Amino acid sequence: MAESFVRELLLAMLFGMGLATAVSLFVVPISGRSVVIAELKSLNILLRETVNLQKDYFEARMPDGAPRWEQLNEGDVSTGLWKRRPSAMRAARRESPDDSSDIEFVKRIRETIRALRNLVGKLWNDIPVARRSIAWGHLGSEDLEEVYRLFGNVTIPM
Repeated sequence: MAESFVRELLLAMLFGMGLATAVSLFVVPISGRSVVIAELKSLNILLRETVNLQKDYFEARMPDGAPRWEQLNEGDVSTGLWKRRPSAMRAARRESPDDSSDIEFVKRIRETIRALRNLVGKLWNDIPVARRSIAWGHLGSEDLEEVYRLFGNVTIPM
């Protein structure tokens, strides 16, 4: 009786170990931190795309002959302060292009912002899981929270 019990117990353990080995070969474990890091990279790409689309939209609305931008301090390039020329702004108001040409820009911007908001929602759900996981030599849980907060400060105005 005891011998058959030990045999069944051994077979059950071997079957469980074989099943666990087969699962580990087909299912690759992914930590919550790697998911969050990948989502943060995607968020950065979407933010860049949104800013570029908005820049292209505003440049397309400018008349052809109007100067685009001029530097605020002509002698000091290090400040990087730029402003629109008032004459260019008045010319842009007088000669505004047809609104039907802007529909494609607006659709692309809306789609990108919608994807951006969806990704921020996913990150909001994934950050607590990533904060609980343990990682050595990587970003700490406070660092992940800080990066998410800073990205949130950028995405909220959009």
